[in-house]
Order: sequence, then C-alpha cells, then structure tokens
Amino acid sequence: MKSNNSLIVRQSLFFNLLFAAIFLSIFVGVIITIRGQKIFDIPDYITFIALYLVPSIGAIYAGTRRTEVFRIDEGGIFYYKKLITSSDRFIQAYTEEVDPEQGFEVKFSLYIEYYRIETGIADSVEISLSPTLDKSVEEIQAAIEYFSSNKIQYDQPGNNI
Repeated sequence: MKSNNSLIVRQSLFFNLLFAAIFLSIFVGVIITIRGQKIFDIPDYITFIALYLVPSIGAIYAGTRRTEVFRIDEGGIFYYKKLITSSDRFIQAYTEEVDPEQGFEVKFSLYIEYYRIETGIADSVEISLSPTLDKSVEEIQAAIEYFSSNKIQYDQPGNNI
C-alpha cells in the first residue's frame, strides 16, 4: 500500500522494455538475414515491420508512459481511471487462470462482482491481467481485501494463486 492509502498498479517499465528488446532484436536479425535476397520484396519488409517493429515501439511507449492501470482505495476500484465499483457496492473479487491447459503461458483474469449504481442489480466484470503490470496478482488481491468488507475468494480454498 502507498502512504496515501491506495494501491496504484502501472505498466512495468522493465518488462515492457524487455519485451521491446526481444522484438527489436528479432526484427534486426530478420532484416540483416534477408537483406539483399531477391526473393524478399517490399510487402515482406512491411510484414516484418508490422510483426516485430510496431510491437516493440508500442512496448517502449507503454513502458515509458507508465500508464495507471488500477487504483484501489477507499473510494473503490478504478480501471484506467474509470470507476468499476465503489466500496459500498462491492460484492466480491477473485482471480482465475484463463485456459490453464493451453500451452505454457499463464494468464490470469480478475473478476469483480458489484451492484450497479443505476439499477442496484448485481453485475460482474472480467479484467484480463497483463503480465507487464508492476504489481502481482497477490498484491492486487490484498489491496481489494484490505479496502473491502468482503474477503477475496480464491480458485481453491487456501490456495492463493
């Protein structure tokens, strides 16, 4: 928690720059390898730029901007500075692994259940948790638990993801 009693989750500079360096290295390697070969023409270069250079520039931009993704405080849960739910309308939040049997990549989603302001009817939202965040899933869960009267539910009892 920060001293002003809120948890701010931003894009991680390190992981975004690492991601950018990997894609930039692949791009440079491909361009050096295919340079001067007659079988590659302008559309091939455009394809390689779109596949490797553009994502690396996007990752550099995201990492250096350090965009605020989540803010969790007494006022509620905010996602990209938009209020998802206030603390008094919060029901519960939990995380689940998305498609655990799909390959080696681990992806988590945060599910937040709350009462809608307009109708008072329970609703939920799924938020995909990027691996490039500067706070862990556990820190986000702990902040939600700290600022709400309800406790976080986990995938399995006693198993903090």
